[in-house]
Amino acid sequence: MKQQESKNSSDQIGCHPQQQAVAYYRQASQSKQDNSIAIQQKQVQTWAAENGLIIIKEFCDKGKSGLTAEGRPAFMDLIENWVKKRNDFKYILCLEITRCGRFIDINLFKKYSSACKLHGKKIIYTNLGARKDRNGILIPKIDHTNIFKYRRYLVKRLAQE
Repeated sequence: MKQQESKNSSDQIGCHPQQQAVAYYRQASQSKQDNSIAIQQKQVQTWAAENGLIIIKEFCDKGKSGLTAEGRPAFMDLIENWVKKRNDFKYILCLEITRCGRFIDINLFKKYSSACKLHGKKIIYTNLGARKDRNGILIPKIDHTNIFKYRRYLVKRLAQE
């Protein structure tokens, strides 16, 4: 599975963008089952349903390293053709930060996070969750400042491995 349209996406046309999301899955190794695409997909889809979101498109990079964006066609399609060009969704769902990418260069992480923010998209790491504001809009539980701190921690940990 490289990329797939949600089976119900044609039924969801016209839904308010606040209710729509896209999802991204990445598995670095074929042998590691704890982060398999199927497991990520099931958990993200469950979280979306529990929080009233409709996934209109799913992106998947299987067997791809998250250290850079190079060689991750689904991730680049998500950023270039969906985040930057479409206004029919508000959220990008990813199981956890490391599935989105383990960018060694923090500036690359900032580049892609900033592109999402600039185009009005919120990244929600479903393992961390989100809260609803008084208008019912989902707010990620982790903000960009804390994400950058966590990214630094991951980079240090990877350097020790």
